[in-house]
Amino acid sequence: MVKLAGSERPAAILLPAVLVVLAIVVLRPALLLLAIFSATVLLELGKSGPGSLESLSSFYYQKVGNGLTVMNLFSAILVIAMVIAVYRRRERLRWAGPLTLALILIAAATIAGAVTAHYAGIAGKDIFEPIVTIMPLIVLPIVVVNIAQDHDLLKTMMPLIAVLAGVKALVGLWLAFSGHGSLVDGHSATYIEPAANWLNLLVLLVLIAAALRRVRLPLWVWGLAPLAVIELAFSYRRGFWLASLVGIALVVLLASSTHARRVVIPAVVLIAVLGWLGLANLGSGSGGGSPVIKRLESLQPGKLTLNVQDRYRLDERRNVIANLEEHPVTGLGIAVPWVAPYPLSVQHPGDRTYTHMIVLWYWLNLGLLGVIAYVTLMISAIGTAFLVWRRHTSELVRCAALGLMATLCGSIVLETTGSFTGVDVRFTIVLGVVLGLLVSAYLETGASLRPRTSASSSPTSSARSAISSAG
Repeated sequence: MVKLAGSERPAAILLPAVLVVLAIVVLRPALLLLAIFSATVLLELGKSGPGSLESLSSFYYQKVGNGLTVMNLFSAILVIAMVIAVYRRRERLRWAGPLTLALILIAAATIAGAVTAHYAGIAGKDIFEPIVTIMPLIVLPIVVVNIAQDHDLLKTMMPLIAVLAGVKALVGLWLAFSGHGSLVDGHSATYIEPAANWLNLLVLLVLIAAALRRVRLPLWVWGLAPLAVIELAFSYRRGFWLASLVGIALVVLLASSTHARRVVIPAVVLIAVLGWLGLANLGSGSGGGSPVIKRLESLQPGKLTLNVQDRYRLDERRNVIANLEEHPVTGLGIAVPWVAPYPLSVQHPGDRTYTHMIVLWYWLNLGLLGVIAYVTLMISAIGTAFLVWRRHTSELVRCAALGLMATLCGSIVLETTGSFTGVDVRFTIVLGVVLGLLVSAYLETGASLRPRTSASSSPTSSARSAISSAG
């Protein structure tokens, strides 16, 4: 009998288990999708030291061969499993419905950006990583739509997203109050990365819509709203605060009754005016020592140039625009660093391929076609969410679509201060899956999208059962 060498024995033992897992994944690709989405949300990066989550970064960045990461390999297996599932059904591949044009434009712009970068002398390995980062935005909506053919993903994913957001909020608050979170202006924050904050904002807006529409939900679900508010507050991310205000205003305006809207519109204007006057008069008075208040103070236009990081963003924008004036059509290309003809208040080594405004990032990296692609994606996604909100038969799905529409509108404001869509790997994966769920809900309404009847205006029992399955 031939004995395996010590180095070969673990591989021989694990091989049957790997084959079994692959067989399950091929037969049930939805399980892998849920696992990838959950891991993307839960495996957060953190600072080094006691209680650190820094080692989890290997899931996204540790190369396992040919420049691919663990996440890349799982995503590739998911795509293969989706193709096999479509073949077994003897059906054609389903595209991403109203988002298809936008995804095609993003793919074309990515190819154009890679070609531009190649002729600019950028090495292939440096171009490869940004392409891999943007790919989930193109591929995942299509994958989700096709997997949803065999599985009721909406019924599964809605409670899962709620649970994951709650877990992230609790972990984030522990990080902030225990001093293990990333530092923002010297204060320990929940999360400075966008994925967890965006997910909590989405859940918060969906719950506000459900409350205004009087949708019955389990008690534990309503408890997620204050958690989300606190988590977002202690993230110290001003962009998310502004996105929250935009999202809440849209949800309240659209989900309220006709009579309520007459009161809401002047109320929103009044709150905005009072809020601005309050910011203008904030100073050394009571509460001035609060880190949240200090971050709010920094939103005043007159103080933007006093903060070093805010000043850097203004300097960065000036330099990036100067680069674009020289390459208005093609941009610089993927991973091509921009030059700084004007002085910068802070030097960030290695950040010359990044810009804090998403439209400028797409323009620099993917050219003018990239800007058109991004705008088309956002308009298509917001329009699709609005149609689902108006005409889906499930009241809970309608509220989820309204919350997503408001979140996407808030994201447009958010991404004037930071680039995330197609730039941050975790955020891009989360957004790609959520957009796929949106298209699945759109396709459920039928090709004609018939207007809702009066019977569908009340909360349905199926809406409650969808979220109650996690309770």
